[in-house]
Amino acid sequence: MKRTVAATRPPRHHFFGFHDLVAWNATGDKLLALEVDDISHPPLPGQLARVGYVDMTTLQFVPVASTAAWNFPQGARQQWLGSGDLFVVNNRHGHRWVAEVYEASTKRRVQALPAPVHTLNAAKGMGFAMDYSRLHRLGGYGYTGLPDSHADQPAPSDSGIFKVDLNVARTELVTSLRDIASHRATSRVDPRFHHYVTHLLLNPAGERLAFLHRYRIPDGGEMTRLMTVGADGRNLRCLLMGFLSHFDWLNDQELIIWGRPAQSVARIRDSALLKTPLIRSILRASKGVLRRLLSRAPLMSMCFLRVADSEERSVQPFAQGVITSDGHPMVCPGNRDWL
Repeated sequence: MKRTVAATRPPRHHFFGFHDLVAWNATGDKLLALEVDDISHPPLPGQLARVGYVDMTTLQFVPVASTAAWNFPQGARQQWLGSGDLFVVNNRHGHRWVAEVYEASTKRRVQALPAPVHTLNAAKGMGFAMDYSRLHRLGGYGYTGLPDSHADQPAPSDSGIFKVDLNVARTELVTSLRDIASHRATSRVDPRFHHYVTHLLLNPAGERLAFLHRYRIPDGGEMTRLMTVGADGRNLRCLLMGFLSHFDWLNDQELIIWGRPAQSVARIRDSALLKTPLIRSILRASKGVLRRLLSRAPLMSMCFLRVADSEERSVQPFAQGVITSDGHPMVCPGNRDWL
């Protein structure tokens, strides 16, 4: 009979990270984890978490290293490099966020990388990441301790999504925040509202990268766009905009994402008209009433959406009435018929 067991024990606290990564190694005897003494507050600048794995034969946490680049929702983006005993984890060296590769069984650091890694194509030795200091400053799952070097720019041209070549320890910009913000924008980049990207995720073939582009809008809310770009930086696409949350690739050409399919409402909220003082004052005065009215409208309902990664918009409800809340989806890597 199968049973559930606690893999770790108090008094220390153990966690892994986000729904888009697999904590287990290929043989199932090691479970990547972070260990901290206190979970009563967010990470403090310079605060270290122990990096290691749970030995599933003894149910003991085995420390391997430590990191200052972590948060509770997404850990330190620790992930296995293929089917072997190597894993990569983000860290801080001086005034830079970086990544390191360790051999779990020997606790030996085998490689230092010049930039962090968020999502990974282990077969090709390619990682992708964004600016974690900017992410932290603007309210995303970033790292604390280093300032955003582009804090004075709404959409910098030399920051955005980076590629990290693990084979030669080299990094390059895939696409900039300036390019992302201006791509099919419904309003020009407003210097009051700063842009950022988050939730990077490669498709199964490792050829295209999906991500969320976010920025503040005139009515005080936040706009999210689901976008994709080639791993080589080509063919940037905006697939969907509005209230959008967690997602995963169904296959190499389609994604599912929890959100609201009301594109017209999103475009109105993002329009230049709402920047006028008169309209903004009216909206502020009537925000509560509008929210109650819109919440009852069918077009404002939330569901999973099946979205094609194509130039032509293709969005369909997915498992509507079956999956009724955002369950942080993950398509099974071994059998993509399972969610």
